[in-house]
Amino acid sequence: MDRFESLFPWLCLAILLVTIAGLAFRSRSRVWLSDTHLNAIAQPRLRTVLRVFALAGIAIAVLLGIFFLVGGQTYGWGFFALAADGIFLMGFYVWVAGRTFEDEC
Repeated sequence: MDRFESLFPWLCLAILLVTIAGLAFRSRSRVWLSDTHLNAIAQPRLRTVLRVFALAGIAIAVLLGIFFLVGGQTYGWGFFALAADGIFLMGFYVWVAGRTFEDEC
């Protein structure tokens, strides 16, 4: 369990950094951004439900982090990195959905 306590926060931080790097790499492609935009605006009800579940997941991660830190478990810090990952993904999704794309012929 001691190894888990020391590795879990670093693993969660690595997941956050890989997510940021992956989206930064993928967002260089205008075609991928356009497809993601079309997917984001295609079903407004589903988009709302997904945002609510994403916010619930972020809140649960923060609450678990607080719970474990109050309990004296240092791996609680990893949950904050997972919550930051969720916030970044939600912000990226909102940014892509709010963009406008002109057709390039």
